[in-house]
Amino acid sequence: MKKKIISICGAHSGCGKTFIAELLLRSLQGRWAAIKYTRTAFYTTVKESAASDDIEGKDTWRMKQAGADPVLWVQAPEDQLAEPLEIAMSMLSGAEGVIIEGNSVIEFLNPDVVIFVFGEDDKRIKESARKILPRADIVIKRHPDKLNNGNAIILPDGEEKLINRVEVLLNKDKKERIIERIHSLSKDGRIPCPLARRLAEEEGLSYKEIGDILNELKIKITNCELGCF
Repeated sequence: MKKKIISICGAHSGCGKTFIAELLLRSLQGRWAAIKYTRTAFYTTVKESAASDDIEGKDTWRMKQAGADPVLWVQAPEDQLAEPLEIAMSMLSGAEGVIIEGNSVIEFLNPDVVIFVFGEDDKRIKESARKILPRADIVIKRHPDKLNNGNAIILPDGEEKLINRVEVLLNKDKKERIIERIHSLSKDGRIPCPLARRLAEEEGLSYKEIGDILNELKIKITNCELGCF
């Protein structure tokens, strides 16, 4: 059975990603593992966090205290992350799902749920994080604003809503979720080619696979200049 994957990304360091991981680990049913990714300049390691040598208050310690079993710490340069991530995932055979903290991970895996976390200042966002934001199923904010849409949850009042939303997404078929996204991006039975290509790339599908779903839905691709569909 495929392992469920929740990816927790953030606008910047210290924005509260580990707090969200703790909240989910304490609330979700079943055995969940956790992976913490830290970018390095040169070296690569994959290490299981053990209670005997973990430092109280560290992110890996907090995830273990919240119930993650096991907790792995992956350290690698961003452009060399694929192999250590594969090794880490192979070490989680007993877990039903895994919560992964770190922005770069989303480029190498196809998570079931992507959560994007803003800090107290929701105007502060790293440039590298901006490209991840459109892929988020759930956006966590600390303050409401007029731009909030259906995937935005305001904490702390929205903690229960967050858990419920994650559980719904985990139990939803991937194709059903893609169809929801298509309907949100299309208008009057049409979708621009650049949006269709972006959707395929974000969901880890080929252009043909997205094209087949669009044909099923009788949604026409417009402004196609590259002949992808």
